[in-house]
Amino acid sequence: MCAMVLMPRDKKIMKYIEEFKGVTISQCAKIFYQKSSLDNALYQARLRLKKLYDHKYIKRYKDVNTGKLVYTKGKKISTHQLYLMNVYAEIIRLGGEIIEFIKEPSFDTDKGERRGDGLIEFTIDEGQNLKSWHSLLIEVDKDHETDIRKMHYIFNSHILQKKYEKYQIDEQEIFPQVLIIKPYIPDKPYYTNDFKITYLDYTLNRFASSVLA
Repeated sequence: MCAMVLMPRDKKIMKYIEEFKGVTISQCAKIFYQKSSLDNALYQARLRLKKLYDHKYIKRYKDVNTGKLVYTKGKKISTHQLYLMNVYAEIIRLGGEIIEFIKEPSFDTDKGERRGDGLIEFTIDEGQNLKSWHSLLIEVDKDHETDIRKMHYIFNSHILQKKYEKYQIDEQEIFPQVLIIKPYIPDKPYYTNDFKITYLDYTLNRFASSVLA
């Protein structure tokens, strides 16, 4: 087999895999080939990842729950983490710029320590030199149902409201939109006046229309 010349994009892909422990073909396409049509991006990502794998720069395995090939540098990552990183990839595909991404953020509440699955802050380019700002507190329901009380405990701690104080308008506190990713969207979703809750299924097909609306 001829030696492979690593291109700048290859190095970025491998750096991403080192940082986030793994990537699927779909995630790679959305993050590193976002200027192409999705079909072409998937084709290019599939070829490039396979080439990196064939030349032993990365490893791969098939996730038993999703059936997706996952490319890694070593250990397998959980299906739970794959669903979380799908959100990251979808934001990039939509032209988003990640400001901060935290896996399993921890919050010291009156009810003790509470953890989320992910916290992501980002902007979306709206054109005409305008950007919209967003923050998501993400929960992935795979082996359990999200306990909504946890979200209220985090809300009542005011930790995130203080974190996002600099974005306040007219002193109105900001709390992230709660995004709950489930196998299906419930017929009767939970509603509260304290914060916005959005439910999406694992496909994230309605991400732009539901989360960014």
